[in-house]
Amino acid sequence: MDLPLDCYLRSTEILDMDHPAVMQFASTAVGSIEDPVDRAVALYLAVRDGIRYDPYAYFYRPEHYRASFVLKRGRSFCIPKAALLCTLGRVCGIPSRLGFGTVRNHLATKQLIDYMGSNLFVFHGFTEFFLEGKWVKATPAFNRELCIRHQVPPMEFNG
Repeated sequence: MDLPLDCYLRSTEILDMDHPAVMQFASTAVGSIEDPVDRAVALYLAVRDGIRYDPYAYFYRPEHYRASFVLKRGRSFCIPKAALLCTLGRVCGIPSRLGFGTVRNHLATKQLIDYMGSNLFVFHGFTEFFLEGKWVKATPAFNRELCIRHQVPPMEFNG
């Protein structure tokens, strides 16, 4: 069952798109860009590189996933970063939703694998934008600096 696209443009308790810091971050990230695909790419890069990946970030309270909290903290893991990107998309008029999947974390350190019990991450969070008539996935988890340190190419998104 497909929901109307306007439901993917609304604020929620977690996707707090009316928060002043969230609105300002979105505005700064997109500047004068008008094309929705280019806006989505700019938002993706702003979240991917502007919010540091931290697999040990707080996650035990609902507010730890809230877009404004993630922005204020400046670091988090895949689910809150995806929630922030989803929220920013909505601020910019791009229908956006969260998605979850199971992935292998190729940047996992031995310490993280020992902590998690595996490099298989269940409930990896990503964002889906509705662009040019279809849903497209964007995964802003690993910031560029982290990827360079681990000698892997950063994940890209082109809409």
